[in-house]
Amino acid sequence: MRAHLLTVLLLAAPTLSWAQSDFRLSTANMPKLEDALIPLPPPLGDTMVRESLDMSRTPKPKPEEVLKQAVNALKTRQFAEALPQLEYLQALQPTKGAQVTDPDLLILRGCIYAESGHQEPAEKIFKKTVLISPSHPWARLNLAESQLAQKKYADAENTLSILALSRPESEVVRFKLILALALQKKFPSAEQELQYLEEHANTPAYYFAKAAIAFSRGDAVHGQDLVEQAKRNYAEAQTGYFYNSLVAQSWLPKQP
Repeated sequence: MRAHLLTVLLLAAPTLSWAQSDFRLSTANMPKLEDALIPLPPPLGDTMVRESLDMSRTPKPKPEEVLKQAVNALKTRQFAEALPQLEYLQALQPTKGAQVTDPDLLILRGCIYAESGHQEPAEKIFKKTVLISPSHPWARLNLAESQLAQKKYADAENTLSILALSRPESEVVRFKLILALALQKKFPSAEQELQYLEEHANTPAYYFAKAAIAFSRGDAVHGQDLVEQAKRNYAEAQTGYFYNSLVAQSWLPKQP
């Protein structure tokens, strides 16, 4: 189940507001989210209650350092470590109550849901993030990932089409849009999007997007051949995200 959301968060980390030297939480003029803090299901919820970071210690940990630790914990699927760090960051918000309104914090929470296999609450969190911060690209991309994981392909297509309007140069967005189209058997539209990647791609996106179309058409041999071409031309660090996206569709085996 780990396609995607985690990698997106890691790609986004350098641009998050918490990673800046002048740490600010963007809570001003934000709507209240009555259900943003959906209780985490066991055993994650139990972990949340049992563990917390010591906010009384001196000096207090810097928020950007805690964020980095939380992202690293999520990367290694150590949710028991990521959750207390999430709560620590939430407690720093200058407003009373249990409302999470910072988009980056919501994305982190949504990724924890998604990576622990709870896609419905993850989708709900990502939708709230889009409402709060419509221009936040990682909110829409994570939302689309969650929709794809739930086989809501038309919803994912709509989400990615909107995102592509503001990020036309993003090969990741274009690849995911082609995947959503191929999964709906909308091959003419998928081929049209593929033309852009063929002309502009600087990553393995073109090979894997074309492979997605082939697999969806039932041509596993051609799809596998395209994947092998990508692996020959690009390093594993560049192909991993795209490869795992096809693993999520059961088209490829998990990498050891």
